[in-house]
Amino acid sequence: MELDRFRKIRNGIKYYGENCGDSDAQLALEMAEKIIYKIKNLLNNK
Repeated sequence: MELDRFRKIRNGIKYYGENCGDSDAQLALEMAEKIIYKIKNLLNNK
């Protein structure tokens, strides 16, 4: 659900010129860091 919300925010920015709030941007960065960390762990454990 959270990824879908970020997708909608991105589409609004890219296609309609909307702005992204600071809190949404911070949450997106934190989520990206968590996902990257999990992927790296999965790749290192193989």
